[in-house]
Amino acid sequence: MLFLKDERYQLIARRFRRNKRAIASSLVIIFFAILAMLAPYLAPYDPFKFSMGEEFAAPSWKHPFGTDEFGRDVLSRVIDGTGMSLAFGFLAIALGLVGGIPIGLVSGYLGRRVDEVVMRLTDAWIAFPELILALMIAGILGPSFRNAVLAVGVVFIPGVARVVRSAVLALRELDFVRAAKASGESDLYIMVGEILPNCASPILVETTIRLAYAILDGASLSFLGLGQPPPSTNWGLMVSSGRAYLGTSPWIALFPGLAIGLLVLSFNLLGDAMRDILDPKVVSFRIGA
Repeated sequence: MLFLKDERYQLIARRFRRNKRAIASSLVIIFFAILAMLAPYLAPYDPFKFSMGEEFAAPSWKHPFGTDEFGRDVLSRVIDGTGMSLAFGFLAIALGLVGGIPIGLVSGYLGRRVDEVVMRLTDAWIAFPELILALMIAGILGPSFRNAVLAVGVVFIPGVARVVRSAVLALRELDFVRAAKASGESDLYIMVGEILPNCASPILVETTIRLAYAILDGASLSFLGLGQPPPSTNWGLMVSSGRAYLGTSPWIALFPGLAIGLLVLSFNLLGDAMRDILDPKVVSFRIGA
């Protein structure tokens, strides 16, 4: 059994190494992660320090990304904001997973009336556009990093629940689940110990793709003034403050905007690649193990 499990992991590793999108996007994400961890050492200037006389300086050897309206180095601020964007994405998707996985498990496993009620509520939840709902929640709670994370995380719950439910529906009638029921295992154990590990592939793919949306939604909330207040180095806030100077000093908004686009694109490409790599027709984590 252990040999079969090792064989599957080796297959996943081989498919990953052969997928150029997975490799390229992973390298970009790792690059941003390194920037986030080493930001205090890599930033050439204090990202919050005002420099009188250096306002709106164009990109140069001294300031590769130029300076903003207060003379602050844009490169240093972009580097400093990397950790905030990544932390926002991971915290928001973690909240979505914590709320969505139990709902999807219970709904898919119990079925019938429970599934009907839960899915109708989920459909009503999903009917609201994600960003609009996040804006409404963040607007009620007030602008802050914590409230923005809460708003985006709550919005992700129904989508995660539907993905998990679909996986559970495909698994609950299989032999390993019937064997667990026949041996007298509790419903809780079957859901958590038997079915949930076999939902790892769709959950991993959903998580990777949702990370891209979380980062983009977080930047959008900050752009609209519902994220962290100034003088934060949040990329969305930097784009928002720089839009007033697009005609004269476009680099203030351009570089944080490019950082958002590159990171979001990388997570999207990685999610698409992981969907191919973890194709359930080819790879399964635990069924039969």
